[in-house]
Amino acid sequence: SAALFCSLLPLGGLLVLTVVELIFLRDVFGSRMNTVFKFHYNAWLFLALGGAAGLGLIWTSSAMVPRGRGWQLASVALVGLVIGPGLVYPLAATWTKSGRFANEPTLDGSRFLRLGQPSDYDAIQWLRANGTGRPVVVEAVGPDYGEHARVSTFSGLPTIMGWVGHELQWRGERPEIGRRQGDVDAIYRASTREELLDRAGPYRARYVFFGGLERDRYGPETRQRLGTFLSVAFARGETVVYAVPSEQIAAQTR
Repeated sequence: SAALFCSLLPLGGLLVLTVVELIFLRDVFGSRMNTVFKFHYNAWLFLALGGAAGLGLIWTSSAMVPRGRGWQLASVALVGLVIGPGLVYPLAATWTKSGRFANEPTLDGSRFLRLGQPSDYDAIQWLRANGTGRPVVVEAVGPDYGEHARVSTFSGLPTIMGWVGHELQWRGERPEIGRRQGDVDAIYRASTREELLDRAGPYRARYVFFGGLERDRYGPETRQRLGTFLSVAFARGETVVYAVPSEQIAAQTR
């Protein structure tokens, strides 16, 4: 029944709040912060829905609730006073966080890359169109909430290492995370072809991407050095996609 459902909603919210007071997922943060804030979101949802539905049931079924026109208007005004201040944040925050909508609205998540790094964008689109068989692409590793892992993100192809912080959260503090970062650095800093293939081979890396982030991290001279070891699969402006010969990959993974 509706009454039972309205009762279960807040009970569910209270149950969630109680459980996370007793149990939490131990992660890299060393506290229960991640567990609390993610489950509390759902608890607030249950409590809000249950509270709203419960007030509606009380209003329609209780004989103690005044039925006069004046009482009804006063109740609506009271609800407005409670809800109104809560609407300030979503309206004002949307305006400020969007930069007052100064830019053209779009649902294209890659638009920033197309406008800010057009050569990188074109190279990624080439990989997206020509990367058959889901080949591994080597790209620079960097911190979260930036442009790192943009090749893997927008091409849909796997890479050796994504956002380090998120990998730590998902997989824990595993030695492999640091090893993969070191291998990517070694690929871009390799002084010989053999050294590069030795690091790229175990991952079956088919392409090495050199764009804006790689140029900033490893220096512009890296482009010429990689060109002496690998063939160019795609080039546009300052961005180059190098191809690792498939026979070399097979030899390094035996």
